[in-house]
Amino acid sequence: MKIILAIPFLLFSSLFYAQTANFEVKVENIKNTGTLYLGVYQKDNFLKKATYERKLEVKESDESVSFEFKDIPVGNYGFMLLLDENNNQEMDFNLIGIPKEQYGYSNNKFLMREPVFEDVSFLVELQTTEVLIELK
Repeated sequence: MKIILAIPFLLFSSLFYAQTANFEVKVENIKNTGTLYLGVYQKDNFLKKATYERKLEVKESDESVSFEFKDIPVGNYGFMLLLDENNNQEMDFNLIGIPKEQYGYSNNKFLMREPVFEDVSFLVELQTTEVLIELK
């Protein structure tokens, strides 16, 4: 009888368990060396403070690199990347406002303006294993 009563409790309690995903962000089309910054954002903090941050030194021979994420709660996220070639920790622009350093977004959209969350957001699900981003 105790087992029969425990089964509904276990099923009900599993509804409150946060589901998480493990996946890899693969970055391609790397043309220069420097520090590659990756920011992972949710809608409420987009372009402010990243929910998760990673950085990686890119060497001369690296044409692609990967970042690994573990136990990220399932949900909508947007990824933004910057290859900081001069290590000043910011995007550099030329005189007419065009980026001088490589950058990229999730969904690989080419934008002529600052992105909004809907441009770069995608759903991280349990079966998400790889996110591919090409630098521009």
